[in-house]
Amino acid sequence: MDRAEETDRAVASTKERLLRNAVSTFSEKGFHGTSMREIAKASGCGLPTLYYHYSSKAELFEEIVVNQFLKITEKMNRQVDFTEKPEEIYLQVIRTRIRLEGFDKEVYKMALKVWLGFEDSGKAREQILDWERKRADSNRRIIERGIANEALREDIMEILINYIENLVSRIILLDEKVDEERIKRQISLLFEIGG
Repeated sequence: MDRAEETDRAVASTKERLLRNAVSTFSEKGFHGTSMREIAKASGCGLPTLYYHYSSKAELFEEIVVNQFLKITEKMNRQVDFTEKPEEIYLQVIRTRIRLEGFDKEVYKMALKVWLGFEDSGKAREQILDWERKRADSNRRIIERGIANEALREDIMEILINYIENLVSRIILLDEKVDEERIKRQISLLFEIGG
């Protein structure tokens, strides 16, 4: 390994350590209760190193609750077989959230808190809400495959998405254990109604 590769790995390792410690600190104290000094200290580095990677606390927070959240979501979506029946797709989506743990779960939890408005971070919340609006089109395409009744399609989609969002919030924020068979029956029922 040459010197440039060593430097690149050291920088990536430092950035990873900063992210992990920022997630822990933000999770414990929230955005407003956390200082950059605390994150630097928890990461075993000085403030100049932290500011070299992130120009502000808001930028670091945004990196976590937007960029890292989207990476985790994309990784989970790669585990879902989108060629399945819509009911099975949504069940798989829920299963990926049930299996979340560690760093990924903490990032997802932080993003949910921002989405729900528990963390006032301004720009990050707007980005998550914008992502959610864009996601509606892909949900619409999935649901169209399972709901023949056009008159009910939008209503069923709204009910289903609200149900899943509520369920995922309980799984992630409250560590609630869920009965997959019951969830499967409930999701199937919505598609039967729109049959």
